[in-house]
Amino acid sequence: SEEAALFIFKQVIEAISELAEVGISHRDIKDENILINRETLQVFIIDFGCASQTGLSSSPCGTPEYWAPEVFTETEVETEITDCWALGAVFYIMLTGSWKFENNKVTRNFSLEQHLSENIVTVFDRLFHANPACRLYLADLINMF
Repeated sequence: SEEAALFIFKQVIEAISELAEVGISHRDIKDENILINRETLQVFIIDFGCASQTGLSSSPCGTPEYWAPEVFTETEVETEITDCWALGAVFYIMLTGSWKFENNKVTRNFSLEQHLSENIVTVFDRLFHANPACRLYLADLINMF
């Protein structure tokens, strides 16, 4: 349900935000790196093999299916905003069960989004904006949820 997904997603956002506050970017956020206790719905973030200091990075790392578009085209990317794209991917999978990635591009399945609230669709629109400057940042996500 949207309610359960939001409960889990809030925890993921908080964890990634706490990492960013101490200068760490995960850089490989994906559903496989998020463990959930089925009884309590407590979230655990795992696999810090790609983690780095926050800021600009010139070395792509992580799973390409979860990379923001600029990782494929730019020589340097902002780690926080690319982590936010990946957070969006995880949230999208949680709510639709789908993540279509081909030829370095993600295709949203709008028919699967029909059952979602307008607020959630707006979050996806902002998280998956082609221009990184127009995307939601961690602080935006914390304030929204």
